[in-house]
Amino acid sequence: MDLYKLKTFYTVADLGSFSKAAETLFLTQPAVSAQIKDLEYEYKTKLFDRVGRKIKLTRSGETLKNYAKKLLDLYSESLFAVNMLKNAMDGSVKLTTSGTPGARLLPSLISGFKEEYPDTDFSIKTQKSMAVIESIKQNQFDLGIIVCSECKLDRQELIEKNLYKDRIVIGVSNKHSLADKKR
Repeated sequence: MDLYKLKTFYTVADLGSFSKAAETLFLTQPAVSAQIKDLEYEYKTKLFDRVGRKIKLTRSGETLKNYAKKLLDLYSESLFAVNMLKNAMDGSVKLTTSGTPGARLLPSLISGFKEEYPDTDFSIKTQKSMAVIESIKQNQFDLGIIVCSECKLDRQELIEKNLYKDRIVIGVSNKHSLADKKR
């Protein structure tokens, strides 16, 4: 099993196009087609139905897409974990964060990490979410943590993991005039 071929397959399936996948992966379209053909040979089944210029996943293709996503995510997580450990063993982690996670999440995260790796030093810079993203893309920091409900992250350049889901509520006193309102 070749993870690179699975990544190519997943990209084709996700974008719905061999040519868009080739462009995204910086490959030629024949190279993408050859990798898909290799996977179809390996799995002994068609992964796509081709109708003119359009493609559609077969049932086997749908199943493989789900597993490919899990495998690619696991691979990304392993790279992240090994790099974090390597940096931790080197003694320092450069971290950038936006305001809210810096104030709410970092203290407990760093405390837990330092229990396991007491010799690790952290350098932390707080900045706006978009600046955090750009800093990570430019490899100025090892890790970035942001609140990002509206951000569009480029999954070709960044690996993202949700750490926490926030529940935002509004509250009023029982005696307030809004207390009996449904909306």
